[in-house]
Amino acid sequence: MKRFTLIFTICLSVLSITEWACAFFPGYATTPWGTDATKVMKAFSKGTMGRLHNQLIYKQLQPTKDIRQRSFAFRDNKLHAITVSFAPSYVNNVGIENLLAKHQKQFGTGKMDRTNAPHLISCVWEDETTRITFAYAPRKPEYTVLMFQQKQTESQSQ
Repeated sequence: MKRFTLIFTICLSVLSITEWACAFFPGYATTPWGTDATKVMKAFSKGTMGRLHNQLIYKQLQPTKDIRQRSFAFRDNKLHAITVSFAPSYVNNVGIENLLAKHQKQFGTGKMDRTNAPHLISCVWEDETTRITFAYAPRKPEYTVLMFQQKQTESQSQ
């Protein structure tokens, strides 16, 4: 019985650590979902606004030496998705596995999807409000992206 209790306690500890590691901010950086476009443009300056179908898209080209492009998507002028495309030179220098490990340390283990391997591999993290996807093509560093998406609630879908 003592052995069972010990194993049970260890399992609970591991599960609680994993759960804690998976908690993340509902939005991007310190910008929450639903932030209006003008506030995002002010916080992430030097970009251009455009339209893609029924969405406003705000793009920053080369916002840092590590990021090739950052795109913010708005529905009804409210932030609901961000895509960060990494610079290929940064991916080559750091290494895809190291980038993945960095995000796993930040967000938790995540769920690996290798159904499209070897061309595309992704790791997904989710909670009630947000889905984060780290996707990469092992032989094409220019396809390495990190996507943040607001999950739709019933009130948003109506």
